[in-house]
Amino acid sequence: MDSSEVKSYKEAGVVWAKAIKYAQKKAKDGLLLFDLAEGIEKLIVDEGAQIGFPVNLSINEQAAHFTPKFNDTNTLKERCS
Repeated sequence: MDSSEVKSYKEAGVVWAKAIKYAQKKAKDGLLLFDLAEGIEKLIVDEGAQIGFPVNLSINEQAAHFTPKFNDTNTLKERCS
């Protein structure tokens, strides 16, 4: 791996960390999942990175790979166990 690839990976890691912090801050009961995913994607683009694939959300037992569709009305809900 050459130095430009290493630099790209490091820059992607910085954007990833910002996206995680953004999601943690925004994730509140009642927030539309679509709005959360859209906000994360906007942050990535605003940071100068590119979207490799749609944002995937992990909701409760669903480990990953959930992407809300346009006009999706599902919201985050506080988990009660």
